[in-house]
Amino acid sequence: MNLKLVSPCSASFREIGRLTEPSKIALSHRWNMQVAFPDYPHAETDHGWGRINIMQEQLRNCDWMLFMGADTMPINHRIDPRSFIPEEGDIAVAFDDNGLQSDVMFLRNCGIVHLLFDTVRERRKTDFDLPWLGGTEQGCLVRTLAGMPMYMNGLTASELQEFGARVVEAPKTINRYISDFQLGDWCFHACNMSMPERVRWLTAFNKQFLQ
Repeated sequence: MNLKLVSPCSASFREIGRLTEPSKIALSHRWNMQVAFPDYPHAETDHGWGRINIMQEQLRNCDWMLFMGADTMPINHRIDPRSFIPEEGDIAVAFDDNGLQSDVMFLRNCGIVHLLFDTVRERRKTDFDLPWLGGTEQGCLVRTLAGMPMYMNGLTASELQEFGARVVEAPKTINRYISDFQLGDWCFHACNMSMPERVRWLTAFNKQFLQ
């Protein structure tokens, strides 16, 4: 299976990328994966929408893509990322209290996933002003998967099947926050922090927990 790790980074997150990319490179070498760190322009009004084009472009030349946000760091390299890919599924993703977390996702290179990207782009204008998640690409992605419900907070994987993509809930170990991280977890996500806090925690994890 040709698995590719893709982790785009904007100029505003370049310091974060310098801390997390070495771990992603090491993981890719250990498990024979392609790896890419595309740059993309990011304005305060972008809300992650620029990542949609990057995801689709990078997905075209692999069987599966492991998409990781710049502030995610694989910690436990002893675990093969392919072990999180479902036998029957098109998207494997972790869930948190808000529902789907789009910063760590496994995506199959197949027609329904490419149609999902095309549809999300088309719906950007109508979804941008939604209050949930501030009109982000994650919010539009969830709404599209769930069949455009009015309320999306806390939707489960089984409720995200309306679009036709087979969504599978991945183990929480692929997306752990500082509040619930345990030794042995696969990935740490420095989410909902100030930039100095992200730098401090990612630096600490690099030194203490990388396995």
